[in-house]
Amino acid sequence: MPRRIRLQASFIGGDVSNVEIFHTTASAENKLAANVSTSSLLDTGVEVDAPDNATLFFARVLGGVCQLVTGSLTAQNNDVTKRFFTFKSADETGDTNNFDNATYTVNVNGSDLLGTFGGEDPTLSVAHNYEAGDQIFVSAIPTYPNDFIGYYSGSTQLQTGTTLTIGLNDFTGSNTTARDIIIARAGIP
Repeated sequence: MPRRIRLQASFIGGDVSNVEIFHTTASAENKLAANVSTSSLLDTGVEVDAPDNATLFFARVLGGVCQLVTGSLTAQNNDVTKRFFTFKSADETGDTNNFDNATYTVNVNGSDLLGTFGGEDPTLSVAHNYEAGDQIFVSAIPTYPNDFIGYYSGSTQLQTGTTLTIGLNDFTGSNTTARDIIIARAGIP
């Protein structure tokens, strides 16, 4: 299962322009990102999807005096058990502009509340570092006269029941372009 990590540089020389980012070795088959600005690497960092076994990360300079020079990067959130989720509320058609048909709670193991979405807040973004046996539960409470429709990743329906359970390796391949974005739909069917 690939994982999303944030790579950040602590120092980049002033003559360095954009870079390419690699894992393990600076080779074409290990490229994670291309044409990354040095300012984004220094400020907030860059999120990439890396293989579970990747522990070394490199940036290769694309232009300037240091062209083709390679240096290492520090990986933030490099724990293979950490996942990042964005939960969105939507109507029965999947329109996230209509998000007040239900309220949703997100918790760990049925007790530790991570947050809520729907109602007045259309989205919730959370990061969870799974420990042994952890599960995230998302529970729907539709607002009358609406019914709960289901949980989706892109156009793939994950669950029709009002409670979605997410383990460490659940739903990781359901939508690779919107990984860990879960859309909850409620409305009048």
